[in-house]
Amino acid sequence: MKKINIKKYYAITGIIILSVLCIALTYDTTYQILFTSNGLDLFNVKKIKLQGNQSGFTIAKINYKESVNPLVTDLLITFDKDFPAMVKDDSGHYAIRYAQYTYAKEDIENEGCAYFFHKDHRIEIQTAKNNWLTNCTDLGSFTIEAKLKFTKYSPLAVVLSRIGYSGGKQGFEIVCVNDKLAIRFYKMFYKKDNLPVDVFCHRSPSLALNTWYHIAVSFDRISGKLETMINGDVVETIFCTESGEPFVDVMVPRFVCHDIPVAVVGKHFYGYLDKVRIAQRYILDLEKETEIAKTQFKAITYNQRDTINREGIITSPVYTFPDYGTMVTLFAWDEKMPPSTYIWMEFRISDAFFKANDETPQWYRITNKQKNIYLHRVGNEYLRGKFYQLRAHLIASPD
Repeated sequence: MKKINIKKYYAITGIIILSVLCIALTYDTTYQILFTSNGLDLFNVKKIKLQGNQSGFTIAKINYKESVNPLVTDLLITFDKDFPAMVKDDSGHYAIRYAQYTYAKEDIENEGCAYFFHKDHRIEIQTAKNNWLTNCTDLGSFTIEAKLKFTKYSPLAVVLSRIGYSGGKQGFEIVCVNDKLAIRFYKMFYKKDNLPVDVFCHRSPSLALNTWYHIAVSFDRISGKLETMINGDVVETIFCTESGEPFVDVMVPRFVCHDIPVAVVGKHFYGYLDKVRIAQRYILDLEKETEIAKTQFKAITYNQRDTINREGIITSPVYTFPDYGTMVTLFAWDEKMPPSTYIWMEFRISDAFFKANDETPQWYRITNKQKNIYLHRVGNEYLRGKFYQLRAHLIASPD
């Protein structure tokens, strides 16, 4: 009988140590395989050196600016630097014409945010041709998001506005009227006969003082669904279609051609702003492709300002057992992790050769100390074979 002991060590954010043991059987031979860190594919994970010359892995720095996809992000202001250094937004698409705020540092995250409290405090963004904020053809799907915390209410606190006046008031504004969020699109959605209409979203619950909120408005160009969200919860849905029904005669969002107004952030705002972004995706697609600044508001978010829940993935290369038909009888690991962090594992195996990034064979989620994996099927195939691969998911802040 063939017996395999397989061990692997990981260390992740804080001191997270993962020791993987896999026992496999076939015929009457016994052998042992020791995993190394060679050939691993790392996603949102970086390799570090531990004591005793041991290699470990940590989730890459949870930095919102570095995690967003530049191909779908049109505007990004992270406030991770003081205003004198703000020449362009973090996407590099727009020049900053004017910036005045108090830079605030959050030691727990080691990232910055902006504190607005003076009448001169605001940011003015110079819009430019060939970018989303001046597109006069079809804006497609989009998501606008920001994080905010009020210290004082205002009759008209501007989170982000882009208003032009070519042919009348046109554009959008995301504002807070006292304790309520208001999102207004002026003559920005066009019917088939090219007539623009106004769309207003005013059904926000009250926003408390001294509390961080993630706000977002997202438009799906396919269905016409326009959603307003606070902390990930949908508070209002409007279908921007001529009939009011989804998918039928969806109105086209666009700006007026040759209208290049200044966009404004933080005017008449009293409190903190962070992570202002425009992305050219509907929010469900955006969550699949990049990160959003949505706060989970769990007990673990003790500073009420976790930027993102980020997953790190460590994928092994394809390993080879000496024999075909090898059966895994035990899969177990020991873990020592800080609070609010966890790991889950996947495993796949086949007698047919496959490459590390192949879609088949399918992955099978492993539970800790799972026995007799070879008795389980994935699709029509039993989990046994010569070629196998492991994948570890490192979650820094569970949902």
